[in-house]
Amino acid sequence: MDSPVIVPMELDVLLANTALMDRDQFRLWYYSYASMRNKTWSDPEPPAFTDGHAMPGRGAYLHWTLPRSLRVGKADSTSDFPLIPNRWLIVRIYRDAGGQNVQQTWMLEADCPNPDNDPNSCYFIVNDTVKNNWAGSGDTNRSGAFLIPFDQGDNSDTQSYYLSIGRAFDLSGWKEAYPENMFITALGPGNAEFCGYIGFNLGVLSFYDSLAGVPDTTSLSYMVTGWYADPGSDILVTGNTGFTGAATADAVLTALNWQLAQGQSAGDSNITLYSGMSFNLPWNATAEQPPANDELQKLRDSRHMSVCVANTGLEAFSTLVATQLENMQGYTDPGKTLELLRAFQFDLLPELNNVNGTQLVNERIQQAWFNAHFGGNRWKIVPSTENQQAAGYQISAGDAAWLQQLNQDQQALDEALTQLLSLQWDLNAVWWKYHSLQRTLYNADQNWPKISADQLKPYLDPDDPKSTMGQVLAQLKVVNDLLPKVPQPQKGVANQQDALQQGIATFAQSKQISAGYVLKAVAQPRYWLPNNPNIIVSGVSLDPLGDPGTALQVRLPSQLIQSFTIDNQQISASTLGNIIPSLTSAQPLPANVQDIYTEFFLLDPANAAQIAQKTGLSPDDVYNAMNAHETTCYTTGVLPAFDLSEWQQQWSPLFMEWQMTHTPVPFAWQNTPNWTFDGTDYKMTASPQGQGTPYIISGRAALSTHTQMTFGARLKAFARQYNDGDLNDLWKEINDTDQWRFLSQELADTNDYLAQRDKRLYRKPGHAAFTYQNQQLTYSKIMGYPDDTNIYPFDTPSFAQGLVNTLPAVNKDGPSEFPFHQVRGGEFYFTQLVIYDKFGRILELVQPADGGVFDADSFPLMVDTAFAVEYKLSAGINAPFQVPPRVLQPSRLNMLLADYRDKSNVLGITSDVNPICGWVVVNHVDKSLLLFFPDGSNAGEILLLADTNGMHIQWTPPPNNNLVSLKDVGTRSKQLGAFATALIAKTPTAFDAFLKAIDSTLWTVDPLGKRTDQDLSLFIGRPLALVALTLQLKLNGQVLKSEDWPFPLQDVPPDPHVPSLGACVFDVRFGDQASREDGVIGYFEAENYDLFNCVVTPDSSDNYLQQIGPLDSDNGNYVQLSFDDADPVYLTVLADPRASIHAFTGILPVKEVKLPEEFVEKPLSSLDITFRAGPVLSAIQPSDQMAGQPLHADALTYLPVSAKFGVWSWWQSTVADPGTSSASFSWQGYTLTKATTTADFNKYTSSLHDGYLQFITDQDSK
Repeated sequence: MDSPVIVPMELDVLLANTALMDRDQFRLWYYSYASMRNKTWSDPEPPAFTDGHAMPGRGAYLHWTLPRSLRVGKADSTSDFPLIPNRWLIVRIYRDAGGQNVQQTWMLEADCPNPDNDPNSCYFIVNDTVKNNWAGSGDTNRSGAFLIPFDQGDNSDTQSYYLSIGRAFDLSGWKEAYPENMFITALGPGNAEFCGYIGFNLGVLSFYDSLAGVPDTTSLSYMVTGWYADPGSDILVTGNTGFTGAATADAVLTALNWQLAQGQSAGDSNITLYSGMSFNLPWNATAEQPPANDELQKLRDSRHMSVCVANTGLEAFSTLVATQLENMQGYTDPGKTLELLRAFQFDLLPELNNVNGTQLVNERIQQAWFNAHFGGNRWKIVPSTENQQAAGYQISAGDAAWLQQLNQDQQALDEALTQLLSLQWDLNAVWWKYHSLQRTLYNADQNWPKISADQLKPYLDPDDPKSTMGQVLAQLKVVNDLLPKVPQPQKGVANQQDALQQGIATFAQSKQISAGYVLKAVAQPRYWLPNNPNIIVSGVSLDPLGDPGTALQVRLPSQLIQSFTIDNQQISASTLGNIIPSLTSAQPLPANVQDIYTEFFLLDPANAAQIAQKTGLSPDDVYNAMNAHETTCYTTGVLPAFDLSEWQQQWSPLFMEWQMTHTPVPFAWQNTPNWTFDGTDYKMTASPQGQGTPYIISGRAALSTHTQMTFGARLKAFARQYNDGDLNDLWKEINDTDQWRFLSQELADTNDYLAQRDKRLYRKPGHAAFTYQNQQLTYSKIMGYPDDTNIYPFDTPSFAQGLVNTLPAVNKDGPSEFPFHQVRGGEFYFTQLVIYDKFGRILELVQPADGGVFDADSFPLMVDTAFAVEYKLSAGINAPFQVPPRVLQPSRLNMLLADYRDKSNVLGITSDVNPICGWVVVNHVDKSLLLFFPDGSNAGEILLLADTNGMHIQWTPPPNNNLVSLKDVGTRSKQLGAFATALIAKTPTAFDAFLKAIDSTLWTVDPLGKRTDQDLSLFIGRPLALVALTLQLKLNGQVLKSEDWPFPLQDVPPDPHVPSLGACVFDVRFGDQASREDGVIGYFEAENYDLFNCVVTPDSSDNYLQQIGPLDSDNGNYVQLSFDDADPVYLTVLADPRASIHAFTGILPVKEVKLPEEFVEKPLSSLDITFRAGPVLSAIQPSDQMAGQPLHADALTYLPVSAKFGVWSWWQSTVADPGTSSASFSWQGYTLTKATTTADFNKYTSSLHDGYLQFITDQDSK
């Protein structure tokens, strides 16, 4: 015998009398799957604010919410969802004129075809398997079902059919006829919101009761109980055939986050029963007013709602709260509140204590304005975890060779995959358009676009390499030929991560990787796509089931309520006798349904009068006890874990629809820019040219309570844990103002429509096939839709499948209603904004006239500073918002460290790359500039010298070195030599300004977390690196283009006055004095070393120095890039090697590059430092022979100097032709001998010496 677990669920009921139907507006829509058949070839999902349908009529609308574990799929899948119950017993009880209970029962078969298309049914799609199972069944309701194929003929392309499912039977005549072959999940066909909205699921998870035959005035009560018709499909099934795979019933409950009451064990339970109830609904069909205590009407009456728009929901929340608090009497610091909120939301609250805390928060927030897209891989060889002695390792030449080839192959594969996606998207568009032109009602001679299907057919010809299909097939071969050249997941390993790791190990072993080392994947920089705008609405109640963290309490049959006690009198079914209407024809029902029905009666306060009359108890006492549901009254069971209070007309928002008017402002008009870069982002000019004609963008999305659920709970917990008074006060203020009632929503698909793409559900290729090279291939496989077949060379890698998910936003009657943009930018304002619940009842926040809480013209929208409007374009609109330019396809800034010997070789792709061109140290002792080669060896000094002609800049070579001139420096480092050569040609004024610019910037650079300060160079100045860097803007795939008609016959003509994406020139700022972590001093661009672009405002420098920017200025000094640049821009950046190099573009997140330690630690620890000293009075004498052969034959007496981890020496030069470009130097070195404690002027002749102290580091001793 089956042993069930009883699972609670919430049952919501909308009571709709005539007055409510007249007062409220309803939004009822559904997916019209029939629109996708080949005769019509249209989208099944209507646009927002269109295709509304009337409600069935007055009465009661029931909707039950499945437990969360039945509404979510497996962690590693977006489509593997559990089956849901498909049998639902619906019980209604009303009280007649004599107060007696009258019962009506229905049996709802959720998966039964409904040929009558009555209100209790919904549109659905089934496949050939379901069709064939039904045809072979003995159930006439299924075997004779009328299923409509999507295509005429054999229907082989889709192998699917549309129909209406869900059918209610009177229980008295019902019996189970077809329990087999269940197929319904919480996902509808192409519809993730299927289980939440009655427009989608009437007859499956909701029910309409017209209340025919019920008195006009009475009280109602409802019970809904569900189960799986096939116990073998139950969620509680254990083992390999069960959904969870868990071995025991208790383990299944744990996997589902269900918990048995009172710590009981599920034992041998093997099925589930689902129960929801609603008590004492006051029905008055002809009342002049709708039912009282209506949550939706309370919202309308309060008008206590605010809306804020921002880049993210968290920012919108912060801005909304700060704005509300600013308007509160006595609240004085909204700016601090906003800063505190933002820092807390991004887990950066401790960073606010730093000097640059605000900047760190701002950069993290700016990154959240974008969505990351995978940017490819590169590979490294690193010591294994067992090889700890390999610190400071260097891989072998053999490993370096195959690693370089691997990275080049991986780069080629990454590029090939981005091109493949672009081509597959084109093919999908062409295929869809081709079939659209074949629809029955289309006439190419009369209808737009006056193109025939025959004209598009050649583009689908696989044998033509120039066709769209031919290009995809060719690109698939490129991809499949590259795949074996990089590590692939090991076949036969179930876990994806384990399979990949084993595949990497196998690949490395095939290359004979050195012992003690492993191959490791490193993600390449990501591509970024801008967010859609986000809004948050305050003052709206939340779904009480929104929190997924709490375990759901379930019960055993023995824990059902079968009695309760009042005034020491126990009341049970046997006590009450026939006042409980018998559940007629209960034989076909699962065991324990009768017990649930008894519990339903005993919990319903509407039965209090009859129970009081039967037992002789006070009616008030019975009602109060039954309404309170105190656990002490129920000694033989556990109360169900759903809302036990009496019915109230609830309103839990589910969908939002919006309509906005958009005025596009192009990035530039002809040659005039409309947007200027202020160093952080773009701002619109006062009089932008070429504004587009305003047009409407509308959208729809399911609402989220994420902001309230996560932020509110975290803030309160943090404030309590750390006793933070400011945060605790903030939580209270928000609670007092909005009671933590917020709804956050992305304005989904806005960017897609701007790019002329449509993400609504559309007809996909399905099983449609063609023949190529004697192989049968499906269009869906070639287009990259999910596919698990292996047919070389036509496989799209599994990680790259499913990325084609949109169509061109085309019209059947004319050009697209959405003008095409490669770069978004301009002004928006709301013309309509509505929210509606699972029953379709609408809260009209914004309407064009006075129909909503606000009208569109005067709507008091709160706008985050990033969307603030300085120059309004829409006259008469109170609150528009403005979006700055953003590229509407994934892109990135490639900021790559290049080899100083060959800038075409970049780190991570080519082996033996060193991006350090040299080192520069400002010698504060001598006010000079010390130069060093990449390895730390001395490259000389640049200083100011005086001669008879005045001051001049002079390069002097290091002592004891074979450098004779700056040409020798340039031979070893072209960049270092060019830098020094240009600098010595400048004026002393320019040299002083350069040194000051370095010092002024370093005051704001403080990445001390990684400094050891053990290097000798720090005694005279902080070493700075000359870093070779390349910059290039890169798109993920081919540049976005309009695919409106007449594409693909020809490209859509662009607006000649609006620059294409490739023609747009974007600015890039380097350096950030507001951030202590930024180490940029300045840079030389394109190997022009006559102009140093510096972060700080320079002193007069005779045009040698030019400030970057400056910030908040128009037409500032920035690096300029475009997506059409064939070659990267080359920079030589002067930066603190311990800090990061940041680049700001506005169109992308802040880019950060850090120098790897391998290029920093060793050179800095071995810098060949010399100190200018003298003149000193000393005597030349023979070197001491006691310690062995001295380094130099002669020595100078000198005061004692510390000599740990190295040796000191003295060098002095003789200069020929000083102060000229042909100056040459000869050097004499001396060891140092300690001066005696007594003066002896007779032993050695004393003389004045001017030269250098040099310390040679002993690396082995360090």
